[in-house]
Amino acid sequence: MLDAIDNSEIAVRKTARPKAADSDGSKLRAYHAAKLLKISGRTVGNFVELGQALIAAKKALDQHGQWLPMIDNDLPYGRKVVEQLRRVARHPKISDSSNWMILPPVLSTLVELTKLSDHEFEKRKADGTICQDMTCNEVAGRIKPPKQHPPRDTLLAEFKTMVEELKCSVEAGEITADDIRPFISELTALLP
Repeated sequence: MLDAIDNSEIAVRKTARPKAADSDGSKLRAYHAAKLLKISGRTVGNFVELGQALIAAKKALDQHGQWLPMIDNDLPYGRKVVEQLRRVARHPKISDSSNWMILPPVLSTLVELTKLSDHEFEKRKADGTICQDMTCNEVAGRIKPPKQHPPRDTLLAEFKTMVEELKCSVEAGEITADDIRPFISELTALLP
């Protein structure tokens, strides 16, 4: 979504902020929308700049009831992305330009990084875990470790219990030998 934003920052800086004659805030809304649309790129610095511009726009437009209409009608991204950008811009570690070289230029990953405590952020920064190619899942610790199988003795005990339960069910007439025969065939095929 953010790739479609034009890269003409210079024109925005020359755009004059509307004067007080804007009673309904519509000119102020147009000013902030134009300013936001001029910020482009997929770098940490651009995300922070865009987030800071959104914070300023909300402060200016809320009193006129123009904040949400601007998001809904004038921007190429929705409320969720707006909140993510504002969150990233407010975070002291991510908005610190001295960290930008190591941070991944992916908004969702930056959002996950905002959830780390300062201590955890510094720890991961020092050990190299935080780097430009890290993923959102790595930050959140959502990479699933390989499935660990129970120890052999546990598996055998569970199998023995299951066989005893099947035996009781067959004797009680709840299931027939034909019901379990396909499973026995599969187990037999595994044996050497």
